[in-house]
Amino acid sequence: MNESQLPLYCCHKVTMPPIIDGVLGSAWDAAERTSLWENCSGEAPVQSTWFRALWDEQALYVAFECEDNDIWGDMTEHDAPIYEQEVVEVFIDANSDGIGYMELEVSPLNTVFDLYMLLYNGRRKGLLDWDCQGLQTAVSVEGDATRRGSIDKCWVVEMAIPLAELLTAPHIPPQSGDVWRTNFYRIDRPAESGWELSAWSPTGHEDFHMPERFGRFMFVL
Repeated sequence: MNESQLPLYCCHKVTMPPIIDGVLGSAWDAAERTSLWENCSGEAPVQSTWFRALWDEQALYVAFECEDNDIWGDMTEHDAPIYEQEVVEVFIDANSDGIGYMELEVSPLNTVFDLYMLLYNGRRKGLLDWDCQGLQTAVSVEGDATRRGSIDKCWVVEMAIPLAELLTAPHIPPQSGDVWRTNFYRIDRPAESGWELSAWSPTGHEDFHMPERFGRFMFVL
């Protein structure tokens, strides 16, 4: 795929950042609300997901809204393999080299999994000891995330990602017009069976780790 065919998100700068409490306040009105798509087919998923993003001099702010008729999880320890259950994920390749990128995951129980991924010549190594220092996350659930098979409605995630952790970025803080390569994902595991993988920029495979398919993320004033 030609890079110009990849989706483009314009991330607006704010003077009053959102409060990270799991409730989408008025600060998010300045952010474009964008859908995720089924990761293999590129079609609409069964359960919809949207993300938004904003930035200021200190942080990149990301919010997810997830429709979900069965919200669940039981892992509460930091860096537990929550990708085996239900999560939203943010992958950030700040210098767009396709070699090293940040991976952040949050579950409905507000459990965090973070690592730095290295990918080169088909070899992949996740640096699990790396932590995103200063990361803030909050989750709100319209339902019961602790009871499998319950009839739920939606869950919301807010994140504040410190820009100081994006060590490979061309500029910190970003300059207007800077473009990073990013992707936004969701893993949904319904009560019935199987899973549904959603992405802002679908990779066309079950594998999320395809930085060449990450979308274009532009910082604007």
